[in-house]
Amino acid sequence: MYSWEYGVVSFIDILGFSSIVESDARKLDPKNLEHINDGLNEARKASRGSDIEIIQFSDSIVLSTKLENTLILNILKDSIAIQRSLISRGILTRGGIAFGKHYQDEKTLYSEALIKAYNLETKRAKFPRIVIDSNLLDWVLNDSDTTAEQIQEIHEISLSDKDGEIFLDYLSTDLLECSLGILNNANGTIKSANILEKYHWLDSYHNYKCMPNHQKFLCHSYVQGFQRPYQ
Repeated sequence: MYSWEYGVVSFIDILGFSSIVESDARKLDPKNLEHINDGLNEARKASRGSDIEIIQFSDSIVLSTKLENTLILNILKDSIAIQRSLISRGILTRGGIAFGKHYQDEKTLYSEALIKAYNLETKRAKFPRIVIDSNLLDWVLNDSDTTAEQIQEIHEISLSDKDGEIFLDYLSTDLLECSLGILNNANGTIKSANILEKYHWLDSYHNYKCMPNHQKFLCHSYVQGFQRPYQ
């Protein structure tokens, strides 16, 4: 009998992956591969002992765990760790986190939670952000076993966007120069309105994070709109 239980999955997509691979393919030294591999290894080290499974294939990173209060918080933190590790190397990500029925062993991943997380990433994330499913938030925030400290921690690592989506707040003060560098170098990579929209969002998020920390010298063009959720 297979263990077909509820689980939580974070599905993360590496943005611009085709261009990244094509760029490496024209060089003897695949620097982008090195950056991605180093970034993921750094995140794996940070997640040791958190009971989170991490799988990477092509442009996709999948984190999974059981539907338990502490583990939900762990998968949120580990997803942020991956975003931070990769953006520090100039690589942007987008994703979704959801729960549902889930089966996983060393060879097989068969998961309703993965499908939900994938749909969040492809249909609602849109920008370099990881969106948290509202049903997952409702479950963990209203469960009787969730502590006040856990609720506060979820509050501190998430933001409510202008479109109402709740996403992981991954830009820390020490990463503002990294996001600024990505924005300053964006002109050569913008080839469509779709890509331009992603950089406009990153510009808005970057500047929101600059202002509370008085890092005005790092700002691009301040655009308001973000706030802490559940206020």
